[in-house]
Amino acid sequence: MMRCPETGIRKEKGEKVTALSSGDAEQVNKSNRRIKAYKAKYNEICDITGLSPETRRMSITATQKSIKYPLQNSGNGGIIKVDNLNSLADPMKEVTGSAEISHPDEIKTFRKEIEKYGASLVERDDESLAYSPGIKKGQPGTVYISKGASYSAWCHEMQHLRDDFADGWSGMRIIENVEKRYEREKRAYQVEIDMAKKANRPDIAARLTENLEKERKIIYGETS
Repeated sequence: MMRCPETGIRKEKGEKVTALSSGDAEQVNKSNRRIKAYKAKYNEICDITGLSPETRRMSITATQKSIKYPLQNSGNGGIIKVDNLNSLADPMKEVTGSAEISHPDEIKTFRKEIEKYGASLVERDDESLAYSPGIKKGQPGTVYISKGASYSAWCHEMQHLRDDFADGWSGMRIIENVEKRYEREKRAYQVEIDMAKKANRPDIAARLTENLEKERKIIYGETS
């Protein structure tokens, strides 16, 4: 949960450097507002969970601070497509590509569903797939989706949203319930595994199963 705002802050700092180098004052102000919002979310998570802030994860290098970043190509949403994509988060993208192209009607329905729940949707240029519960119990969470994510990835995060809704919006306290967290993760991954099998891609189904095992180890604190 902390990784999402940390990544967001680093990205916005990079965007700010680009804007400063090109004299784009509007973008500088926009990035400042987003950084402030991310930090507020981050501090709330730390206050409620008792976890210590990791400020080094929100910093960019001296080289990044001085480099003149090229502006992103608005035509492809800033997504770099590669032939050898082996995404930990979204391996089905290799098969179906962007959900906006493969399943446009379903994605419109997902957007409406998120709005109906009163939850938030954050779409990012970088690979960022996650569901973050609300800060407090009873508060809808946030769906984080990469622009160009696969339909499978959308279904995964929507499963998390629906599970959280079914549990009455658990809030950040869900991190203390490892059994429930793993149960939700297993259900979300199974949605993708079933899709991979239906697409006759046992290799991707196996990779998704490996990803689930990695998530299990993280949830149960079995990683160093």
